[in-house]
Amino acid sequence: EYYVKNLSSLVFPALIIILLSYGIASIFMVVFEVAIDTIFLCFLIDEQCHINGSKYATQGIKKVVDDHKQESIEQAHHKKSKTMAHKFDNETLTEMHKRGITYEQDLMDDQKYKQDKQRRSKVQYVPEAKSSARGYYGDDGL
Repeated sequence: EYYVKNLSSLVFPALIIILLSYGIASIFMVVFEVAIDTIFLCFLIDEQCHINGSKYATQGIKKVVDDHKQESIEQAHHKKSKTMAHKFDNETLTEMHKRGITYEQDLMDDQKYKQDKQRRSKVQYVPEAKSSARGYYGDDGL
């Protein structure tokens, strides 16, 4: 009876309840997101620290990661490299990911290789002249 006499509309209490519910749900989802990020970060550290793959990860998380492995590799290379990483075939992308190489690093390595090759091609090798006289250090010339 008190609420019937003193409450003119249900809009204000309903609005308060909606805002409080949204705030509580948002805070819960932030905590949930941090927990998921922490689990994935621990999985990645576990996988990086152990040579034969992850040691402490459950089969469920291994399956999820393996199911989405190729998509993750492609997304990582597209995010790391604004250039045309999609020009590589899947095996090359996987190998580059394992070695931690981005598309730019691969191009830089390729350019360095070509420069070294050009420098080596410009060097002229002169064969040693053989002398008929015996060397100072003896018969073998050493």
